[in-house]
Amino acid sequence: MGKKISALLISAALVVGMCVPSFAADAPSNTISVAGKGVVSVEPDTAVMDFTIETDGSNASQAQSKNSEIFNKVSETLENAGISKDNIKTSYYYVYPKYKYDDDGNETLIGYEATNSFEVTTTDKDNVGKYIDIALKAGVTQNGGVSFKISQPEKYYSEALADSIQNARLSAETIAKSLGKTLGSPISVTELGDGNAYNVYNKGSGKYVAGGAGSSAVEDSGSSYVDIGYDKIDVTANVTVVYSFN
Repeated sequence: MGKKISALLISAALVVGMCVPSFAADAPSNTISVAGKGVVSVEPDTAVMDFTIETDGSNASQAQSKNSEIFNKVSETLENAGISKDNIKTSYYYVYPKYKYDDDGNETLIGYEATNSFEVTTTDKDNVGKYIDIALKAGVTQNGGVSFKISQPEKYYSEALADSIQNARLSAETIAKSLGKTLGSPISVTELGDGNAYNVYNKGSGKYVAGGAGSSAVEDSGSSYVDIGYDKIDVTANVTVVYSFN
């Protein structure tokens, strides 16, 4: 898995003879407050596909039975293609009545609809287009698209955090040197955010064979599936560091 580490130095402020307002209770005079940012760009290792099956019936039981039959077929087909059963999980299931209304606003019950939305997860991220095509041909009626993620972002966050500290020091050293001063030890370090300031997902891009993201699978073109592209995910860390100087 390739990764590219980049860093961006941001806002630095010099305080002479007084404290930075946000550190007024802790920082002595003659301090430099700097912000550092670290970014690690990582290829995603997991793809999550969203699907929905919608079925109608004259009663709730019939609508559910049809839905269950299609879901079982889709699941079996995906499992035969290499997807683990544990990675096919329902995220939303609902059965509701359907009505029609006359000109006077009177309603008449005309049946029921069952909706089953589920997620399919795979580490075989380069064959997502194939799995989407399989699911649509097996009976999925709505394809909600695909997202890519990093399964262990905290590992890369630690790298980004170390970079942000180093970049904050470089910024502080530059400021001190430009003033003819000597940079001292850090007085305080504040990690910005909750320690999970990374983008876990990004959306894939591509054209699906029998439908697109958010569209119904109404035709089967018979064409081979199209690869789904993805971008690297940026894992970002931000800190504010206060240094003394002489």
